[in-house]
Amino acid sequence: MTRALGRPAGSALRVHQYMQTNPVVSVPRTAKALPLSPPTVRKSIGHLVDLGILSEITGKRRNRIFLYDKYIETLSEGAEPTS
Repeated sequence: MTRALGRPAGSALRVHQYMQTNPVVSVPRTAKALPLSPPTVRKSIGHLVDLGILSEITGKRRNRIFLYDKYIETLSEGAEPTS
């Protein structure tokens, strides 16, 4: 990830690490939890979306929620009900 992003990689990495314990986030909640400004968090989340790490799940332009898909998939493995 650091090579693909260059200079913004540090902030994106912090957001990524935060999402490992909070796989569903919004920009305001993430900015409040991390010592990063909302614009920095917004850009970092945008980079993670572009890299295919996160996805936006509301379909809105404002008050968007983002999901760490692969993390949720990994946590769900083996948790499917059996018949």
